[in-house]
Amino acid sequence: MHLNLSMKPIIRLLRPATLFAPVLAGLFGYMAFCSRVDLISAITGLVVGLSFSTAQAFGQVVNQIVDVELDKIVKPDRPLPSGKITTEQAISVATALLMSSLLLSMLVSQMFVICITMLLFFAAWYSLPPLSPRKVNPILNNLWVSISRGLIPILAVQVAAGSPIDVTMSIGVFLWVMALQPTKDVTDVEGDRMMGIKTVLTELGVDGFRTIAVPTVVVSSILMYERPYLLFVLPIGIAAAITCKRKFLKENNMGWYLYYFGLGMIYLALFASRVVT
Repeated sequence: MHLNLSMKPIIRLLRPATLFAPVLAGLFGYMAFCSRVDLISAITGLVVGLSFSTAQAFGQVVNQIVDVELDKIVKPDRPLPSGKITTEQAISVATALLMSSLLLSMLVSQMFVICITMLLFFAAWYSLPPLSPRKVNPILNNLWVSISRGLIPILAVQVAAGSPIDVTMSIGVFLWVMALQPTKDVTDVEGDRMMGIKTVLTELGVDGFRTIAVPTVVVSSILMYERPYLLFVLPIGIAAAITCKRKFLKENNMGWYLYYFGLGMIYLALFASRVVT
């Protein structure tokens, strides 16, 4: 299969704004837990981050392939519904991303390969039937994504670095993602309802989401209190919940960008806590 694509539709298909946080998570997360900080650990951390990032991009491309009919209604200018990329070409891009993520993980360790395989499983089957939780239950839907983007990455950087698992801090990161991941669904509510997709936003609305998200972010920060620099992400999380209805840039909201920014800052703060202390 030949892609024969210009770079702009491919870049839009990957949703690059979401891919910086995984790179930061791998780079700074690995260096926060490895035995020593040097050039080798920085290179390894970058490989970990790129493996995370390509895995996330893979999941997002699969999601757009499955949701092309929905996107024709709610986001018709995206590459697939607008016809700038065909489904066959998108499948080729997804396959390349999957293979890239696995090959990068093989440069780290066997245990990290297992973590990435799990990440890819959750990323693909979030959208694909029959395992997709999206039309089953909003809590299961959010839990699935939170495991994929919250729990597995924080555990994976510790596994890759050969570090004992910090359970309390890992749960804190997981809760951060579980609290704020629904910000991505704010602009999709009407389309999701039409397609029978059950999210926190379709079931509880923005006010209900905020009522759950803000205290969950606070609990998340309490669980991470032993790493004091992580307290700086608390106001970012609260701001993400509050501003989730404010349109920002082309198709997303301010809360969604703050969520990803805060997620990247968590891993940077973990590294800062290690270096300073």
